[in-house]
Amino acid sequence: MHFAPDSRAAAQQLPAILTGPVVTDALGLPRYAATIWIDFLHGHLAAHTRSAYRRAATALYRQAEQCVPAIDLDLALLSPNLPDVERVLSAFLLTLQIGSGVATNLQWRLARSFVFDHWGWFDAKQTWLPKNDDRKRRESFVDFITSLVQAAREGGQRVDAVVLPELALNYVQFRSLANALARDAKIDFLISGVSHDQHQRAGNFVAIAPFFLLGDERDAAITGWERLVLVREKHHRWKLERSQIDAYGLNLDPDKSWWESLRILSRSLDVMVYRGRSTLTTLICEDLARVDPCQAVVRAIGPNLLIALLMDGPQLSARWPGRYATVLAEDPGTSVLSFTSFGLIARQNDQGKFPQASGIALWKDEATGARTLELPREADALVLSLIAVAKTERTLDGRTDDGSSHRWEYENHKPVKTMQKPDWIRTGRGRD
Repeated sequence: MHFAPDSRAAAQQLPAILTGPVVTDALGLPRYAATIWIDFLHGHLAAHTRSAYRRAATALYRQAEQCVPAIDLDLALLSPNLPDVERVLSAFLLTLQIGSGVATNLQWRLARSFVFDHWGWFDAKQTWLPKNDDRKRRESFVDFITSLVQAAREGGQRVDAVVLPELALNYVQFRSLANALARDAKIDFLISGVSHDQHQRAGNFVAIAPFFLLGDERDAAITGWERLVLVREKHHRWKLERSQIDAYGLNLDPDKSWWESLRILSRSLDVMVYRGRSTLTTLICEDLARVDPCQAVVRAIGPNLLIALLMDGPQLSARWPGRYATVLAEDPGTSVLSFTSFGLIARQNDQGKFPQASGIALWKDEATGARTLELPREADALVLSLIAVAKTERTLDGRTDDGSSHRWEYENHKPVKTMQKPDWIRTGRGRD
């Protein structure tokens, strides 16, 4: 069978940037990151300038291959694998310093440009929090939370735990709030996203103060809970998509890949036995969606309740938290609460590109399905009420647990507000 070439297509001229030389590997295949950097991001530059870019990129790839063990620079840039990128840059700088020549400074500048033009780092500045040395505002924040607990109880609601979303606090202010809640014998635990761990290492963590583990020893003065605090770090960086940059009105270059600035040193999972027959665990944002060794542990344990702390837009069943919560709710039958702060929802609302939203949480269990929890405009928090429903689990050979298991199901949720709300909390700026 013969296919004749289309004369019209043959007559068309390709753009000049697609016909010139490219950076290739040993097999003659174009290097992905170099092609994007030179011909996509800088295709408007003169040919001789792009030739200098190609020489710098080629030298950097060669340096990566000479590392022991060799480093796949494309993979390191796109993952991104910051330690590997740092190794290549450090080795390249050392090579330039050992050598000589007037082009050294230019080669180093181009090498750094090659690395950092592809992607950038972002982090969250917690301007909603008072500074650690601002004792007055720190105390007013603790009073605000405890007054919400009191207001909920005065409204006939039961409050057993307090949960705050991803990066809500730093560890110092988590401890301040935990100190106050520890004196409330009816509060079983505090869970919050924090920006530092116990050793003041910056990052993205979840902290749990499990007061209930003290049992009968607990009283208003006891401090034993401090040794029981669990802190673990996030397992995956958040990569901001172009659609998110647009939806949230972020002042970032949409042509770059923007990654959360994190050093991921370990992966772990904290699982607590709560009230004797219930298991509880937490995940942080991307950890709910990404392929991760801890996902296998979650599925193997099948916790009764999983709380996912997010910094995300509105929590709707059709969005990604709802899809991944559905997977866990169906197998292994875990009830899932995904919970975000109102900040990014407010930014999305301000852009006016989507319907106004206020869904700060999404509840999903295998019996009642998915339910968005809306935060009314005048409210400061929500009280979520759950009920434990007995269920029977069976082994593969048909044996049962005689109904000793249970499932957490949605009962209701109600808004709560307090008059003890400092002005700086109303404005969302905890520091001047």
